[in-house]
Amino acid sequence: MGDLVIPRDPAAVLEDQDADDLALERQEERESDLWTPARLRALIDSLGAEPDEVCGSLLKVGCKGIRGAYDHCPIAVWLEKQGAPLPVVQALSVTVCCDDGTQVSAYTSEAAKQFVELFDSGNYPELEVDS
Repeated sequence: MGDLVIPRDPAAVLEDQDADDLALERQEERESDLWTPARLRALIDSLGAEPDEVCGSLLKVGCKGIRGAYDHCPIAVWLEKQGAPLPVVQALSVTVCCDDGTQVSAYTSEAAKQFVELFDSGNYPELEVDS
């Protein structure tokens, strides 16, 4: 004898779809939560404790940039390689702009601050994009 199939209530199907949509929204929220000031600062700190160490770290991974370009300096290029969305690097701070429009900022380390100032002044020509 065959199995008896009972059709699902259409309202239950809609509830399941709503639950799936809510789960997807929560997953997207978690993705934007990945970028916190603490994470940004930890990434910046990992480049080195001195400006020359920051330079060496960036050279090692081939991250070159443009002097005076907040979004195309070597640190911004490196942050993009780390998955940071639209990084903007200034001497005193780093900001990323998440897909949902959220902006997350962190103060740079003293080493990164000095590196940015030195790079923008023409030091570290080995990190400049060839023109």
